[in-house]
Amino acid sequence: MSQEIRPEDLIVTEQDGTRRINHDVIESYGLFNLPRATMRQALMVYYDNASRQGRGPAQTVRTFITLASSITRFPRQVAINFTRGVAYRRNMRMLRRFSR
Repeated sequence: MSQEIRPEDLIVTEQDGTRRINHDVIESYGLFNLPRATMRQALMVYYDNASRQGRGPAQTVRTFITLASSITRFPRQVAINFTRGVAYRRNMRMLRRFSR
């Protein structure tokens, strides 16, 4: 029986209003195993944190979100690599930089 992860299990709002994400939980559970709404909220936290670092990082995360949102439109092997292959691991390392 798999436990449902809620947004409050992943996202913490600091006193100054910034949000951070528990990236370790996402890595262990799997980003694409999250419920769609929770995954979207988590990706928006990554985007908000990246946009505070500059335009380049924000564009990188925005591109990832766009690809993740339409991954089912890609050929099967591309989707598999993106959701659990080498590309997935590389993307998760990239997202870790924007978890705070």
